[in-house]
Amino acid sequence: MEFASLYQALGSQVIVIEAMDRLLGTMDREIGQSLKILMKKRGVEIYTGTKVERIEIEDGLSVIATEKEQTVIAGADAVLVAVGRRAYTESLFGKELDLKVERGKILVNENSGG
Repeated sequence: MEFASLYQALGSQVIVIEAMDRLLGTMDREIGQSLKILMKKRGVEIYTGTKVERIEIEDGLSVIATEKEQTVIAGADAVLVAVGRRAYTESLFGKELDLKVERGKILVNENSGG
């Protein structure tokens, strides 16, 4: 969404196709909803719950996607594929610390931190 906002601000027409049923699926639902409303007001087309099937190259690019069993075709000059990011903590700490790490996140309990 950062790139969508940036390219829109620079004058590009932006279409966001999100596979999850909402924007920013790992964050609070209200944040995603507010962002969707803001981006739509700025002219960004947003499709959520939409699966990209393929990208065709003929006289430009065409992104073919499926939204609720209906085909969506988005024409484009360029396509940015962004599938999120994840913390890389594998070599962040020495082995003597014996930290419990799950999916790149340090696990804590009620006795951890301040």
